[in-house]
Amino acid sequence: MKLYLIYKILKLHIFKVIMKLNTGQKLCGMAVWTLSEFVAISNALSGVMSWLTCAVLMTSCVLSTCEISPKCRSENTELFLTPLIENGQIKEARKLATVLPMMEKIHSFSGYLTINKTCNANLFFWLFRSQRGNWKKRPLVLWLDADVGNPTLPFVVFRQVGPFSVDENFHLKRRVHSLTRDYNVMFIDSTVGTGLSFTENDACYPDSRVKVADGLYAALVQLHTLFPSLQKNRFFVVGSSASARYPPELARKILDRGPTSTIRVNLSGIIILAGALSYSMVTSASGLWNLGLYDNNQLTRSLERQARIGANARAHEFSAVREGWLDERFFLTSVTGFKRASDFMRDDFGRNPNSTEEKFYNHPETRQALHAGHRAFSNGKTIEFHMLPEMGQSAIPTFEGLLATDIDILFLTGQQDMSYPYIVFEELFTSLRWPGAADFNAARRCQFRINDRVAGYYRSVRRFTEVLIRGAGHIIYGTQPKTTYRVIDKFIRNTKNFQCT
Repeated sequence: MKLYLIYKILKLHIFKVIMKLNTGQKLCGMAVWTLSEFVAISNALSGVMSWLTCAVLMTSCVLSTCEISPKCRSENTELFLTPLIENGQIKEARKLATVLPMMEKIHSFSGYLTINKTCNANLFFWLFRSQRGNWKKRPLVLWLDADVGNPTLPFVVFRQVGPFSVDENFHLKRRVHSLTRDYNVMFIDSTVGTGLSFTENDACYPDSRVKVADGLYAALVQLHTLFPSLQKNRFFVVGSSASARYPPELARKILDRGPTSTIRVNLSGIIILAGALSYSMVTSASGLWNLGLYDNNQLTRSLERQARIGANARAHEFSAVREGWLDERFFLTSVTGFKRASDFMRDDFGRNPNSTEEKFYNHPETRQALHAGHRAFSNGKTIEFHMLPEMGQSAIPTFEGLLATDIDILFLTGQQDMSYPYIVFEELFTSLRWPGAADFNAARRCQFRINDRVAGYYRSVRRFTEVLIRGAGHIIYGTQPKTTYRVIDKFIRNTKNFQCT
């Protein structure tokens, strides 16, 4: 019994050491691990001896000179899965897409999915398996964050939703309230020209949310081919901030293509976090005035600027819309003194282009582990230019259309959001035209509690639920992870949980 305990302790300790190594050392360490595990099968005594031997061999792995140096690294480590998928080489594709665990019990897949062969347009994805239960039977969540061109995947994975965070020494720490605890979560650098996603022909840059949704749908079909078990599972798509315009369009496309598609994407719902469904929603001035962050003169100036933004949008003067929006953001930060202007209670949470997360994500060893190659990490300026026409468009009609379907919809807002104060969303909710509008506007608002603490407030009518998260800023999941996780988890499990009692 004592030998068995020693064997188990040695095994656990060595695994933890392996997880802290760099990618090259980790490959060597896992090879030693596998060999030692094979030898240890016979009995506890040989198990102890094999793992002591493993510890010695591990030293050689750590001292090894082959640490993903140019001599050891393939010149091209990009993994393009589409040719394998189309050739029916599904098992091989899954094997190649597997990411060596960066932390115990954290399993994931990554690679490129080609969405246009003519232009060689490819979307990069990172899919995390559910940490609990049988991942092949768990729902799949696609997480889209910020606007196209804004490469936020590292920020979302390592600072908000993903299974771990990373410190300045590139050490990973397990996240308690990660959505990957109970669900398969897929992150995409969306769209081409963002982060690691790319195209080799300018003709393949989208200029509308419809074309963005086309690319996402093409990637989803391939993913559900790569993992057939997911076709039976429920699928949810999340859009945060400006990316909120894309889930409704993607949902509409899935519903339209579903009856004729041989690959099923089992859409169950969409989740919006502080979602700007239209640039006409840039009307935060009144909310900021109510908070005391604008005085009367500043309120007047802001309202005049926002009126011009609306007029330019209606006139399809897209460059002027963008310039007006940037001017409004600059005005907000200059008069309030906030650097980010996303949360009036804290000004220290947000994406930094040269952050630890992006450094780790773009480190050669991480790139190789993720099969992402050495392509330049795009700051999104090119795709941002191509998407200018979208700035004059609104996703509200598409959203209203979904409210009349059987799709469950969850809309989260942050109480401390400076970018889009709650009054902006309240005006949106009351203006929506859908069959349940009258009932929703008359619905009783209820408290969302975690134990005895009031964590938010919600209204729910038919399949539409709106939740205000207390203490959350514009980046809702990052500023209130526990509450946001609880709300999303409750929604995915059963939307009827939001009925007032």
